[in-house]
Amino acid sequence: MYKIIIDTNLWISYLLGKKLIKLKDLFLNEKVSVITCQELIEEFVDVSSRNYITKYVEKKNILETLDLMKEFSVQVQLGSYLSCLNQNYQNNEKCPSIKPLPSVC
Repeated sequence: MYKIIIDTNLWISYLLGKKLIKLKDLFLNEKVSVITCQELIEEFVDVSSRNYITKYVEKKNILETLDLMKEFSVQVQLGSYLSCLNQNYQNNEKCPSIKPLPSVC
């Protein structure tokens, strides 16, 4: 299985390009796991609510994308995962795979 993180710029690009259906297909692909975190969701909400975005994108599409992010992705706690990476790096250990909330390590 592939684990991917979709940057906020890509989420917005899909919205602007009216290709939201392609994101839905990605979420339904059993070989792909989309990873998100609270910080990424908050950034998406911030960027997608800006005037220069809302001028071109319907609010229902923004909400639908947000629902996709929350409902079908694996959410991780970014801070705890970065802390785990740092700790394991210092101890010359391999960090575990990303796991769902509540804890990564």
